Amino acid sequence: MTIMTNNQLRYVISVAENGSFSGAAKKLFLTQPSLSNQIKALEEELGTPIFIRMHHELKLTEAGHDLVLYSKRILNELDHLQSLM
Repeated sequence: MTIMTNNQLRYVISVAENGSFSGAAKKLFLTQPSLSNQIKALEEELGTPIFIRMHHELKLTEAGHDLVLYSKRILNELDHLQSLM
């Protein structure tokens, strides 16, 4: 059973949009190792990599693309629900 958190979904989106863990960490007010550990834990939980890590480049895997797409939808719906309440 997967227990993804809203924060982990936000983290994945931020890393994907920034193209780096360090840039995303700065925007999220986290340390880079903390952010990397959260993403690594999510990848282990899902059983698939989200990012392809290369020397100076970071790319989403196919699963990562899907995760970002659905994460944005889920978080938008949660924000909408919260505003209704």
